[in-house]
Amino acid sequence: MPALMRYKTSTGSILSGLAHALLKGPSGLSHTDREMIAAYVSMLNDCGYCFHSHASKVNDHLHDEGKTMTCIVENISESPVTEKMKSLLNIANKVQQNGKLVTKDDLESARLNGASDEDIHDTVIISAAFCMYNRYIDGLSNNSSLMDQLA
Repeated sequence: MPALMRYKTSTGSILSGLAHALLKGPSGLSHTDREMIAAYVSMLNDCGYCFHSHASKVNDHLHDEGKTMTCIVENISESPVTEKMKSLLNIANKVQQNGKLVTKDDLESARLNGASDEDIHDTVIISAAFCMYNRYIDGLSNNSSLMDQLA
């Protein structure tokens, strides 16, 4: 993705700055939690590049050879993440499909499991943004003239 961001710097620098703010800026969620949300949404969107990129960061942070991300992909309810994270990933899943699917019950469940309003906000915006990033990557991946320029 960095090469795509450099292709058109007027938008690329904004997109890069947004990604940096979402994943590394101030938040009640850890950097690993936010990378996990980005990887999960990317997996749901079938964006292999983004999934592997962000999942590898989670794997590096957790030092678990990818076991946590594999569990999340295979069966989130049995994954070794907190109930708070499971609730937030449930919200991320719904945002990925259609933000209107997020219910008051989803929000209340997240809060009961320890999520703050800021955690919920950050989950929703990361999820929505990664839908855009995934479509950006995938939408240009077959543009051979552009991709040749970036190689």
